[in-house]
Amino acid sequence: MNIGIIEQMIENPGVPTRAPSVALFTVDTADRYKLDSNGFRTDTEAVNNIYINKRQSVINGFFTRIALTEFNMPWNVPNVNPRNNTFTVGSLNTALNPSPIQATVSIATGFYTADELAIALETALDAAMVALGSDYPASYPWVVSFDTTSGKFTVEAGGATFTLVPKNNGPRDDLLTMMGFGGLSITADLVNPYETYVSGVASMLYTPYFDVVSKQLTKKQQVNDSGTSYATGSSLLARIYLTPNNLTTTDFTNQLGTAPFTIFREFIIPKQIYWDTKEFINVIDLSLVDYKGNILYETPNTINATSFEVGTGNANWQLTLQVSEI
Repeated sequence: MNIGIIEQMIENPGVPTRAPSVALFTVDTADRYKLDSNGFRTDTEAVNNIYINKRQSVINGFFTRIALTEFNMPWNVPNVNPRNNTFTVGSLNTALNPSPIQATVSIATGFYTADELAIALETALDAAMVALGSDYPASYPWVVSFDTTSGKFTVEAGGATFTLVPKNNGPRDDLLTMMGFGGLSITADLVNPYETYVSGVASMLYTPYFDVVSKQLTKKQQVNDSGTSYATGSSLLARIYLTPNNLTTTDFTNQLGTAPFTIFREFIIPKQIYWDTKEFINVIDLSLVDYKGNILYETPNTINATSFEVGTGNANWQLTLQVSEI
């Protein structure tokens, strides 16, 4: 706050002061498009990692604070996508296959309920065992099921012992995390297999939150953002959790993230970002970063011989920034 205003409040505590003057700066990711004379796009810029340069200052005047006050986004990110769509099992019954084995299956990109994912995973595991050239799945058919009361998955291999092998360290992820098998202990290794695995409560979310990041708008901060993660939590405008703002009971037949939805957040007490009054803002850089530190997944356009399928790059999001004089 301005020093003169503070001194005035101390000297005259009964005198009301006016709220600071503010301006609004609005951003629509559709404004990143570069169009030719016929209206077709000529750029290939991703929707979740944008850089807008209008070749002139976009925010100018005397201001010392910037704050994100509104965020609106159509969530069209499939909960199963190339960032997390693998599932690895290992060390199946040595009676049929004396050499330790691992099999990794991949699930097609898409929105899946827990029941739909269980069916797809069971089918993929059976097919993978056949490909290994052993007696599977006839001798040891896979059973993957989901309990809509407890919200937990069960994975079995018809009496065979096996292990779940995590492939989700560092920036990588796999289906174990969203299915509730994240953080398996060292006992779940190739030396100590089990006949049955039961998960914790499955989130069915590709990411539990995402960060709205801007290195440009936070570059004047004198205290850096930080967090417990090495991959996320820096240069933040806000962190948005994929959950309603109040307490709700989870419907395990229709969990959040298993179908498209819309996010709207109004930040009643937004983060106030310091800005130096001597510099205008000339460019806007904005990124949406998932919990692994990767840019939020975007489904690409699919081009076939006779069809063109538009990806999620047209699912533009918007935000409102408040620019304050004090």
